[in-house]
Amino acid sequence: MFLGKKVKIDEYSKVSLLNHLIIEDHKNKKAIFTRRILPDNLNDYFTLSDVCEERKIIENNEIIDTNQLNYIEISNIDNNKLVGNFKKNMKSSNFCKKGDLLISSVTPKSKKVWISDGNYKVSSAIIVLKFNDESVRDYIFDYLKNNVNNIFTNINSLSEGFKVTYSKISSWNLLNNIYFKKVKSN
Repeated sequence: MFLGKKVKIDEYSKVSLLNHLIIEDHKNKKAIFTRRILPDNLNDYFTLSDVCEERKIIENNEIIDTNQLNYIEISNIDNNKLVGNFKKNMKSSNFCKKGDLLISSVTPKSKKVWISDGNYKVSSAIIVLKFNDESVRDYIFDYLKNNVNNIFTNINSLSEGFKVTYSKISSWNLLNNIYFKKVKSN
């Protein structure tokens, strides 16, 4: 049913309200994401900005010698584990601490999510999320790792880029426009 009329669409088409496809970013710029999928009842969902924030820099005058830290790239995260050799002497303004959740921003997928086991320098192609509540972090990690509700279809629908091989989701879209199902309390 669309605008009060029965409409027959094939399996490759969908009907969406335009206001569901328009997203405003942190600079008040608007963009249309034609593949965006919104949950039916947004009251049953939350966004990452409700439960965590992006870690960008070392905070509170922490004294950490980042020159001694290993550097993580997307290729170092596989099957939700840290693998491979680390590049040495890499400069990075991004940083993660033990317990942070890391997710690839470039062609995101469930195998490219990891909970940090220590402090690292991090590629700018990885989004680092810090949580105050470890159980919420673990819920988000499992949700992403298991691709619950086909979450990566939604994440990739908000990716920007001109090629499928290099589509990238912004940290703003990941934090504010991806919806996670709330846990029902008894």
